Amino acid sequence: MEKTDVNEKLLLEVNDIAQMISVHPKTMYALIQKDETFPKPISFGPRMRRWKPEDIKSWIESKTAS
Repeated sequence: MEKTDVNEKLLLEVNDIAQMISVHPKTMYALIQKDETFPKPISFGPRMRRWKPEDIKSWIESKTAS
């Protein structure tokens, strides 16, 4: 399966977000649990959550601005 650039995806997985901010996926899961400002996911089931790229980019910008 060919890898898709994160900038081309309609929805992001935890691994994509972790890659964007250069952290391990386990660290990303911890950030999601701790950070109240982290965007809410779109749930497709109990174990399938995805995020809109624009929401994640806005979250990253808010973190780099503070």
